[in-house]
Amino acid sequence: MTGNDVFSEQINKPRKGQYFVVGPDQHGGMHDIEIVNKNELIWPGDATWFPPGHYPDRPAYPAMPQLAFDKDASKHKLPRDLDAVSGIWLVSERLKQIFETVDPEGFVFAACDFTLADGSKGPQHYLCDVLRTIDALDEDASVLKIKYERDFDTGEEVKYYSFVGQCHLAFKRDVLGEYHVFRTPFSGIVFCDHMLRIACQVAGGKLNGLQFRDTANF
Repeated sequence: MTGNDVFSEQINKPRKGQYFVVGPDQHGGMHDIEIVNKNELIWPGDATWFPPGHYPDRPAYPAMPQLAFDKDASKHKLPRDLDAVSGIWLVSERLKQIFETVDPEGFVFAACDFTLADGSKGPQHYLCDVLRTIDALDEDASVLKIKYERDFDTGEEVKYYSFVGQCHLAFKRDVLGEYHVFRTPFSGIVFCDHMLRIACQVAGGKLNGLQFRDTANF
């Protein structure tokens, strides 16, 4: 460990209540809603469709995503304020408003048309993605596994963060500044600060489906 590493650990360390991993919780989530027009969401030249922030210089999709209940589902459970469909966040109108208030440049949304089982229109929901990727994790002051694997196409080694096991993460506050939500270049996990968590808590017990895990010990 270098002198700079020791100095980094002295001035920065994982702090409880400051930063969190945020995402849908795993309790009572939806399992019976699907996007029924996935083929219409593929831009010409692409082999598949992507989260709404994939192309920042164009609309999220060529068509509006169509949500509907899976016809084979035995029960029809409405999505929560934060859920996931096809691996992409699905957020309610009220959660979208909170996200936009706290960090308007951190998120992108794509409105969905939601049809209920009886054919009527369901509550407004949006596919959501976090736009900001910033290298803000202080590796020297954190406890985590840093791994490398060889890229199949380029042959180069690619770094990624493994959060298997107990982790204690510290972030560079001078790099994050006023940013409240972000990813790192080396992990797909979404992080947020205490301001976004507080804003969701202030909304009261009405919000459901969100999980915040403290990065100081998770």
